[in-house]
Amino acid sequence: MVVVGFDADIARANGFTVATRPDGTLYRVEDPVPSTPVPASQLSLPSAVRPENVVTGNCGSSFVELYDVGVRRYHVSTGFGVVSPAVGYTWSTNVIAPSAADNYTHRWHGVLWGNYAFQMDGYADIRAGSWTTAKATGWTTHVNGDICQSLGPISSISVY
Repeated sequence: MVVVGFDADIARANGFTVATRPDGTLYRVEDPVPSTPVPASQLSLPSAVRPENVVTGNCGSSFVELYDVGVRRYHVSTGFGVVSPAVGYTWSTNVIAPSAADNYTHRWHGVLWGNYAFQMDGYADIRAGSWTTAKATGWTTHVNGDICQSLGPISSISVY
């Protein structure tokens, strides 16, 4: 996850001071309560998931893991852990199989109420067994106004 933007309205609504630079861009001046962010290396993902397909950036980590769970059926697990409390997210995982008819995009969005980690799961069937790939993308909005974007982790397996 990397910081790609700033939402001044969200920062203000959560007690942050926002100022304007000479070039007209808005920025966060100070934290309302001094805090120490969680280092990205110490982010905890849900205990049920310890994927190898994790990508880490300056504001957190995102992951995706694809599992074969039966006859031509897969389970995709995805999510993120971030260094500052998040208030909302929009997320998707695009699953690609050799047959375009089996491609599917799982989508999630919602409010997080200051959570640091979140996991989503999806299931689908494919028509014929094949090598299948999942790529996670999305963003989170944080109480401090930061907008963080996933760096696009990828997972591939054979689904038969």
